[in-house]
Amino acid sequence: MRTFSVRAVAATASAAIALTLTACTGADTPSEIHDTVRIGWQLPMSGPLESVGADMREAFTLYLKEHNGQLGNRTVELTVTDEGTSGKKAKESIARLIDKDVVAVAGVVSAAAFDTVAPALQEVGLPLIGTGERPHVGPGVPTGLWQVSWGSDEPGRAIAPYLASETGGSTFVIASNDLSGKAQADSFLTEFAEADGSLANSSGDAAYVGSNDLGQQLANAAASGASAVYAAFSAERAVDFVAQYMQSPAADIPLYGGFLTEEPLLDEQGTKARGLFSVSNYYSTIDNEANRDFVAAWARHYRGQPNAYALAAWDATLVLDRAIAQIPLDVEVTPELLNDAISRVGEVDSPRGPWRFSETSHSPVQRWYLRQVTKDGPALVNTVIADLATLGG
Repeated sequence: MRTFSVRAVAATASAAIALTLTACTGADTPSEIHDTVRIGWQLPMSGPLESVGADMREAFTLYLKEHNGQLGNRTVELTVTDEGTSGKKAKESIARLIDKDVVAVAGVVSAAAFDTVAPALQEVGLPLIGTGERPHVGPGVPTGLWQVSWGSDEPGRAIAPYLASETGGSTFVIASNDLSGKAQADSFLTEFAEADGSLANSSGDAAYVGSNDLGQQLANAAASGASAVYAAFSAERAVDFVAQYMQSPAADIPLYGGFLTEEPLLDEQGTKARGLFSVSNYYSTIDNEANRDFVAAWARHYRGQPNAYALAAWDATLVLDRAIAQIPLDVEVTPELLNDAISRVGEVDSPRGPWRFSETSHSPVQRWYLRQVTKDGPALVNTVIADLATLGG
């Protein structure tokens, strides 16, 4: 259990946090400055992604504590709402943020929520700084839509060439039968075919599974003669999948997946996850100054190590800080000005390493890594074993 928590923020579906530290502006009279900025966060506070939302809340709260409660030298007023587990809940949540006159929204974790929330924010002209999965948004620059995390398709794209060339045989692909699983598996299959990979699925397509038919598909994987299994599951589905996999006839086949063993999932999976491989854009031992500072700040308040979800929320707050700082204090921060400022942020000095927004997708141009679950003393950790690809264009 962590030693410091902002889970009290999530006590209600919509919780307002007033950070009342005074901004140092240097202006002679308050009427000449605009020293407060309102930011909204939509995060899962309930359901299977609740732990992801908690990590993100702790990360952006930590950033503010490390920066005197300010972004761009202005006091921050935050409104945090529950993303929920349905499109209807996500839409209601966004409506509450719009009513609070926020100048931007950060968060939005699930791909399904993004599909509901993004059009609503574009309609009213509010920028979105996404910290979760983003499905394909179509051609051209997505006005007002910025992503500091990843696209649903990127883990599959990143690892497919590696599995095509390194496993020495065929790969069986299995995925959850939802928007996230399909996007990841479909992109994997496309890249895998282009890399001349050998698919073990007799159907010629991924095995898409619901909650009750894992047993048959895992038996199919075992009987396929595959040298590797690639799995696209997330959140609690990943925990359930790993548990069933390790008790199935396929247990001896090396298992790979996108974010399959990300903390805090790894804590729930326990020893069953040892030796499993996963794809991620972050690991806590990246050797750069920004990451050392991030990990040290995390250790001052929490137990364990920060994960990719926490990193995304930290970077979203960092981007907002740098963008707001471009707007003079005697000018009110508006959604239009803030969106323009985000476009000029340039290279972000992130704990994951330097990255920048792609001009065509507004997503990070970033490095992806292959990790394996190993033991570090009594703890299980994700240890990087290979660089994979740079994606995000």
